[in-house]
Amino acid sequence: MFLLIFLFSASFFAKTPQASADTVEYFATSGFDVSSGTSADLISSDLTKLGASDESRMQTNPWTKNAADYDESRYLEFIFTPSVPTNAQISNIFITHEFRRSGTLTAAKLEVWDGSTWHNETLTLPSISNTDLSETKDVSSYINTPTIANTIKVRFLTYRSGDVNTTTSHDFVKITVTYTLDTTAPVITLTGANPQTIE
Repeated sequence: MFLLIFLFSASFFAKTPQASADTVEYFATSGFDVSSGTSADLISSDLTKLGASDESRMQTNPWTKNAADYDESRYLEFIFTPSVPTNAQISNIFITHEFRRSGTLTAAKLEVWDGSTWHNETLTLPSISNTDLSETKDVSSYINTPTIANTIKVRFLTYRSGDVNTTTSHDFVKITVTYTLDTTAPVITLTGANPQTIE
């Protein structure tokens, strides 16, 4: 009796990855208006107004006045429901926000949630009352994984040092995410008694 032993070796050859870049925009799907100090859910008409830069605005209650700093209990919160794939490599994430003020404000900022910490992004105030200002913030340095991106929340805060009530009106808010996926599977070539190439 003869025992024949066939040996084969496996060689792995990887093609040059074919990475496809996708840029996706996400808009607020829910949120809260706590500008008065009492929380109220954003309703569907509010979210519609926030979904396009179209002169249709969502107005807040008067913000904190006679203040020396932000009141962290008063804010406008935008909640998003992105669906960035879990195997995505994020290139950049931008937040675009457009608003106007009815009167004088001392300062304004966005707060961006990364899953454990709020990050401050200082906003430029519109130079003239009742005039829109759109600003885009790059948050790629800390919103940099699909898990973080898919749980992002954004808050708007402002205040004034004077004694006059001032509201803000918000026309547009969105998150723009650019990411890449490797769409090429590795190529496996079996060599020996029965060579095969598997892609």
